[in-house]
Amino acid sequence: VQPFCHSQLFFSAQKELDLVTQGRVLDFYGNIREEMNRTLFAVYLMELLDKGLADRVAFPTLYRITLETLQHLNNYGVNPLVLRYFELRLVQQLGYQPELEACIKCGNNSCRRYNFSLADGGIVCQPCSAGIGTTHLLSGEALAVMRLLLAHNAQVINRVRASQSALAQIEGLLEKYLEYHLERRFAVKDTIRILKKTINLD
Repeated sequence: VQPFCHSQLFFSAQKELDLVTQGRVLDFYGNIREEMNRTLFAVYLMELLDKGLADRVAFPTLYRITLETLQHLNNYGVNPLVLRYFELRLVQQLGYQPELEACIKCGNNSCRRYNFSLADGGIVCQPCSAGIGTTHLLSGEALAVMRLLLAHNAQVINRVRASQSALAQIEGLLEKYLEYHLERRFAVKDTIRILKKTINLD
């Protein structure tokens, strides 16, 4: 079994670890293995799945989204929105989809900027933010990008144009949101952050 292959495997149940008895490759994402940037992004996706999912629990929609994301990474290369798309879809499938349409406290949907409450799982308008603990600023641009990523498949990634400021806001927010709900830190994300300072990973 090679990394970054879509394979069909047949198992024989054992007392401890199941035994692979047969398998065949359905798709091979060779470009991912040829570039360190793509490899790191793909390994991070696998780490999210490994730490976010329980054993032997089926997520057919998330399975399809994972294949779709790997295919996009393989075909089009590195784009930070690939990770943001997958992070959003992961929390959606795990039941933690953030509320991004209106303030979770008063229903206001006409603000230019919102704060985001990790504990409440959604955006909060400026007046309502005063009575809430720690929140994260979310600009109108960042909010619009997140809405697009949640509403469409991975092909939307090629059509989205976002400023570095908006990308940084979304990345920081989703990192905290994942850590809050999954109660995990992600080692590969730290590696990507370190390498960003020395090579181009965007």
